[in-house]
Amino acid sequence: MLPQSAALAAAYWLAGMAAAALFPLAGGVAVMWPSTGVALAALVAWGPRVAAGLVAGCIAIGLSLGQAPGAVFFSAALITLE
Repeated sequence: MLPQSAALAAAYWLAGMAAAALFPLAGGVAVMWPSTGVALAALVAWGPRVAAGLVAGCIAIGLSLGQAPGAVFFSAALITLE
């Protein structure tokens, strides 16, 4: 499941960065978040075994957007549990 988790993390990060680029003045808050669709599709296709890729993608987006590490890890936990 490592290749699928890595693919999910990369696709989640790319979709999140694209959404952040669409709304540059919003400070990392996007009106639409296509990463959710990527995560849902991967979880339906590959099951919960790729949840580590989802966590990695969430963390990568948060750190790329310059958010505080505590907030990044808390957000990644909430998104994954969601």
